[in-house]
Amino acid sequence: MNITKVISVAKSTRNLLPIFLMGAFAVHPAFAQDAIKASIQQNAADEQDVRQHTAVLVDQVQALIDELAANGISGDDIKVLQTTKAVLNNLSTKEMEQVIASLKKAGAASGTEDGRKSVVDAYAGQTGIILEFHQILKDYEQRQAALELPARIKELTDRQTETMWTTAQVAAAAAGKSVSEMTSTQQ
Repeated sequence: MNITKVISVAKSTRNLLPIFLMGAFAVHPAFAQDAIKASIQQNAADEQDVRQHTAVLVDQVQALIDELAANGISGDDIKVLQTTKAVLNNLSTKEMEQVIASLKKAGAASGTEDGRKSVVDAYAGQTGIILEFHQILKDYEQRQAALELPARIKELTDRQTETMWTTAQVAAAAAGKSVSEMTSTQQ
């Protein structure tokens, strides 16, 4: 399970605002209340799923940390992984639990002011979680780009060196010749 998948699942639970609006503008209160309750329960289940996937991701990050440590690798990479693990742990335990609790409270009190407030709280919590997932993904992508940069610089350096040697060879071969004596490459 990768972080992109977790973000995708998290985004699927962002249906709370339409639920809130549906409840606010419902024509038939009993039907709307049942629909809202079912949708809130589905969102709670989706949030549980995101939480489980995040826990699996935390385990995978820890396994990677353990493998790197076993191979004697330390430094910035381990620190980045440990920070990522800590953020994911916080999301999966604290913040997601708060969202799930708000969803359960909203489901139990659907159709009431307290229920609507719980839906809004859950939506705000989910939005915050998604922003944190995006930040983790952005940090990862920046780290990957930084790791690729030396290889790209080496490639450009190699090309520049090759061009320089070719120029030097052409200059040496063309030295002292008139334009009519030079080949088209030398010209």
